[in-house]
Amino acid sequence: MPSLQRVWSGVVLIAVVLAGPAVAQERAWIDVNAGVATAAQEAYSTSVSFPFRQETATAAAGYGLPTGAFFDVGGGWMFHPRVGAGISVAGAAHEETATLSATIPHPLFFDLPASATASTADTLTRSETAIDLQVMAIVTPPDAALTVRVFAGPTHFRVRQDTVNDVLYQEAITGGNVFSITITDAVIVEEDASGWGFHAGADVRYFFTPRVGVGAIVRVSRGEMDIAGIFGDPTTIDTGGVQIGGGLRLKF
Repeated sequence: MPSLQRVWSGVVLIAVVLAGPAVAQERAWIDVNAGVATAAQEAYSTSVSFPFRQETATAAAGYGLPTGAFFDVGGGWMFHPRVGAGISVAGAAHEETATLSATIPHPLFFDLPASATASTADTLTRSETAIDLQVMAIVTPPDAALTVRVFAGPTHFRVRQDTVNDVLYQEAITGGNVFSITITDAVIVEEDASGWGFHAGADVRYFFTPRVGVGAIVRVSRGEMDIAGIFGDPTTIDTGGVQIGGGLRLKF
């Protein structure tokens, strides 16, 4: 028969385990973030040249990628008190009108082309989805209320971009055979592409209960892929960028 002291010790141990420590030991985590996203490239352009009227015509489109917003959800498993592995899915969006330009040869005379510039009537959108596979390390005491994590790993990007597929224009010849063109519209199509890159970042968390807290994140990611441009011609774009935000932190 066990002694009264052993029974009491067992009861105390069970009570301590059920009550949980002031800061719970971490076996798994879930993060939810929202914030601002800066694109890997602020702008890019695509152009095409083609034979027309025994000369060469050109058309081009330029895209701006201003600061947008992002949202992500992620989680993982700790296989060591300081080291774990996880996955997160992040979405970011950037919106801006595109600039259009065209140069068209004169219909009657050589070497007298006309050029014009304009902007799209509607805002174009680029949306990026990133799946981050990450190894994470806690660089502060892992059982503290305030912890700092660093992480890095490969990223799979998928980009959906509103793209100028064609530039529409009107021609005019005025007195003295002065030739001019006016850009009237653009044909917009949604193109998509995917590819691999990488990411790295840091995260600061504060837990105000054993399981629930808040945090702030900084993440840098980069990727490169080809996407269709004017008349379907491929152009190389950079994906990813810098994301700064914060949100909910859970650990189990």
